[in-house]
Amino acid sequence: MTSVNLIFKCCFFNQNHLKRWNKFCLNLYKILIVPIFTSIFAFNTEAAEPDTFIWWEAENFSSASYLEFEQHDALSNETWINLHNTPSNTDRFIEYDNIKIDNSSTYHFYVRKFWKHGPFNWNFDDTSSGTVRNNPPLIDSETLRTNTGVNWVYAGTVDLKSGVHSLRINLLEKEGAASFDAFLLTSAPFPFRGKNKPDDIVSSDTPGWFPWTYQVDSYQDSAIDLSFLNEEQAGNHGFIQTEGEYFTLPHTNEVIRFWGVNAGFDVLNMDNFSTALFARDLAKYGVNLVRVHTPLFQGNGKEFEKVDEQQLDRLFYFIKVMKDEGIYVSLSLYFPLWLQIDPTDQRFPGYHDNNPFSLLFFDPEFQSIYQNWWKTILSTTNPYTSTPLKDETAILSLELINEDSLLFWTFNDQNIPPDSLAILQNQFSEWLISTYGSLNTVSNRWGGFQTGLDSKGTGSIGLIPIYEIGEGNSQRARDTARFLTETQMSFFKNQYDYIKEEIGYGGLISGSNWITANAETLGPLDKYSNAVGDFMDQHGYFEPQHSDNGNYSATYSIREGHNYKDRSALKFEALESTDDVSFSNPLLNIIYDNKPSMISEINWTMPNRFRADMPFLFASFGSLQGVDALIHFTAGVRPWELELSKFSTFSPVVKGQWPAAALAFRLGYIEEGEVVSQVSLPIEEHLYELKGSPLLLNPNLDNLRRANQPAQARGSIHPLRLLTGRSKINFTDNGDNETIREEYNFANLIDIESETINTSTDQLFWDYGKGFATVSAPKIQGITGFLSDAGSYDLGDIIIKSQMEYGSIWLISLDEQPLSISEKMLLVVMSEEQNSGWQTETIDELKTITNTGSFPILLKELSGSIKSLREDADKLNVTILDQNGYRESEYGNFENLELNARKIYYLIER
Repeated sequence: MTSVNLIFKCCFFNQNHLKRWNKFCLNLYKILIVPIFTSIFAFNTEAAEPDTFIWWEAENFSSASYLEFEQHDALSNETWINLHNTPSNTDRFIEYDNIKIDNSSTYHFYVRKFWKHGPFNWNFDDTSSGTVRNNPPLIDSETLRTNTGVNWVYAGTVDLKSGVHSLRINLLEKEGAASFDAFLLTSAPFPFRGKNKPDDIVSSDTPGWFPWTYQVDSYQDSAIDLSFLNEEQAGNHGFIQTEGEYFTLPHTNEVIRFWGVNAGFDVLNMDNFSTALFARDLAKYGVNLVRVHTPLFQGNGKEFEKVDEQQLDRLFYFIKVMKDEGIYVSLSLYFPLWLQIDPTDQRFPGYHDNNPFSLLFFDPEFQSIYQNWWKTILSTTNPYTSTPLKDETAILSLELINEDSLLFWTFNDQNIPPDSLAILQNQFSEWLISTYGSLNTVSNRWGGFQTGLDSKGTGSIGLIPIYEIGEGNSQRARDTARFLTETQMSFFKNQYDYIKEEIGYGGLISGSNWITANAETLGPLDKYSNAVGDFMDQHGYFEPQHSDNGNYSATYSIREGHNYKDRSALKFEALESTDDVSFSNPLLNIIYDNKPSMISEINWTMPNRFRADMPFLFASFGSLQGVDALIHFTAGVRPWELELSKFSTFSPVVKGQWPAAALAFRLGYIEEGEVVSQVSLPIEEHLYELKGSPLLLNPNLDNLRRANQPAQARGSIHPLRLLTGRSKINFTDNGDNETIREEYNFANLIDIESETINTSTDQLFWDYGKGFATVSAPKIQGITGFLSDAGSYDLGDIIIKSQMEYGSIWLISLDEQPLSISEKMLLVVMSEEQNSGWQTETIDELKTITNTGSFPILLKELSGSIKSLREDADKLNVTILDQNGYRESEYGNFENLELNARKIYYLIER
């Protein structure tokens, strides 16, 4: 054994993979270059101390234009200043002339203000200046009241010498909302916690709950740090490939799974240093993929065909930083909801600020604009890597279009104006003539053209409504469905070929990720059209019953006056109270055409107290079903959110469990299931005849897209079969339409009477009657759900018993050895979360929010015990870890571990 390998064996726990030795060397390198890094960014990697920042209140100005004061306990010093009602045509400004600096340095300047309103210029000493424009990225968010929040934003850097300095804020607009709470200069990473400074003690007096407070992470050696799982640089050995139903590394053909997050505008537009911290934090928590989901075109109106150069530059920098942390990037750059075509744009007449749903699939001029977007984005050289994105191996994939389909409810004459619809109707007429010879033949085939949206007097054939197509009761419906499918497939194929051959992009491409107006008849056709891509993608949200007053605010926010009902995914509780049960879950997966499976958006949305099972189910049943990439929706710009919101992901209940979930998912600690259902769908005799599929996925939509959602569909194969192993659908020229694995006695795996599910691997169990699930694998064991109802549970190497009504407890090996012999393990415990001050009133099981609460997020106190069944349990030491995974205090041995009410991480080692 060489000396290098000897050192490697001593330093790491059973890590015989060269990439981990390389990662170790890379970390040493990072430590050595910190001084250089510091000189560039004027930051160091230590937590901010009181003398590394200067903070002053907005109301302590020396002079200002017309101001008003407002008080709220979420504000610093409980006060901020408003410039909303400044007299018309008056310059709006604020000046501060007594800012004391002790140490000369380059400082980063931050402002706590009213959301994205009130763009301004700033100027220190009439020498150093900068601008905060409209729509700046928000570092955090804290609610004052409905439609009003206070947020930290980044303003830029400024070189200041020791002494007294002045600052002038000049608003760029003479009218409109603008409010300021506090200002901050800092020369070290700052723990943004709303109105709280680093030395403030954050506490809560809510009985039975304790605060989760954000602290700056030094990113040193931590027991929960999973960055070693990532490559030194993403794409080091070339573009990720596909091999059958798996993503694989090109140099070894090793299977790779992706644990990811979505990133939108605010994340992409962070300042450079925050982007670096963001990437390092993601790597620590096991993330190796970010889906960039934001437009890069120049907004709405007639200029939308141009790529926004500033946004493209931010994308380039973002990719460079993610790559350096071993994190791949997928690009999702077009969603019809992001674009409203100007009503005067003669290229697309008839649009009156409409979102162009369906248009991209059939309009040649729009497709040309779209292709130019991709050509510009992929062919421009990234100045931070000297490589154009078409050659950037850290790009996992491109997504052609987000959440749109010719087979969805948005395909109608309300969304598509007559002039654009005429283009598609002409294409339909040409297709009919090409397929059947003449329109007379088609008329005889259909029994006339007297129904639907026929274009009278134009010589083209109208398109019947999508609901009628989905019913499939006529030959016209079947022919129309085929035309729409072939049109959609042709779009995917043409764009795929253009990007691959014309532009020369070397990575993977997917079509879309959407559902249809009829899961039974149109769903398989949509999937068939998407099989043009390299892998299959889907979206899914488990949403509680959540309603507003008809203003659609429940689609994206949580507000006072909203009504909701907590809903458990583990119990298959139906969304509507009129239904007894809904065997549907966004995690359910089907492997189509032997291609990899991605879920590029998934979440258990808020408000809902039952979310602790989400990471547990993702890691366990996601692995079982053969899911290859799970991408949470959506990331915030700070490592931890200040308060819970609609799509909270960086919260303790979700991200706090990633050290176990991501490790188990990415290393395959839970076995992939056997193929328990395999369906062959003949294209001609079955798909195009709208005979559907015996195996179906139901739509699992969030409130934003749920309008007109069809009723739950069910094929001849029970949907719970999906949770017993892997299920496959293949599209074939001929063959049987269904093959079921008879070697499994599904009466034993699925017991409807006792409401339980076993799996083909015997490692997972789901009791949807009591509402809990367990994993009992050699390297990971645990339980999630209604723990007190589950009682004492023997998982093989440990016995778990908890008095918590609801939560998760799991033990995972950190040295890749079975728990029976492992010498380094992590115990993760989680309960429920809520904002401080959260209040509701309950009437007939429906809750009305009376106070959304604010920072800090609270966790419900933990309880329970873990009994180890190992003979050497008394030789295993237990150490409590803090929020960031660093050693906090010794806690005895592992014979009988009583959980601390306020600690979620425990390191167990010899």
